[in-house]
Amino acid sequence: MGKRSKISEVDLPPEEVARRQRQRERQLEARSLGIGVGREKRPVKVERSKAQKVFYKRGKFPDAGAPRVRKRKSEKKQKLSGLPLVILSGLPFTMDEKGCRDLLAERVGGESKVVRAQIAKNQEGKSRGVGFVTFSTEEEAKRACAALEGEEVEGRVLGARVGVNRS
Repeated sequence: MGKRSKISEVDLPPEEVARRQRQRERQLEARSLGIGVGREKRPVKVERSKAQKVFYKRGKFPDAGAPRVRKRKSEKKQKLSGLPLVILSGLPFTMDEKGCRDLLAERVGGESKVVRAQIAKNQEGKSRGVGFVTFSTEEEAKRACAALEGEEVEGRVLGARVGVNRS
């Protein structure tokens, strides 16, 4: 195999030279706007920090080694961290968060304090049969776990275990 020779713009027809020039201009404009060009040659938005946007606007480019600022956890997640969690398996696929709360109120008792109830869902938004219920105290979580373990709901046997919320 021989080496491929580069065709100079002198050898190309004028319309091809003009097309290549327009393509180069579009690429330079895309770079200045913070848009990269993906594999499919479609513009892909590149996220930049506020400082980078200011630098690019002024025509100066920031250092690649600039420190990144870490985002804080939201206050809600910080409040839930460390609270007792009951993991329910074998839930009916038709159950949602409200149904899970109603089930707990019916089987455990209305006095239990549920902070949050979540049902794991697949990509289509259907239940996966697993739920996560966060309680305010560990005693309530253990009581709910003991009350729900082995219970039958809509033909399915529930499994329950206590964990700690790490979110």
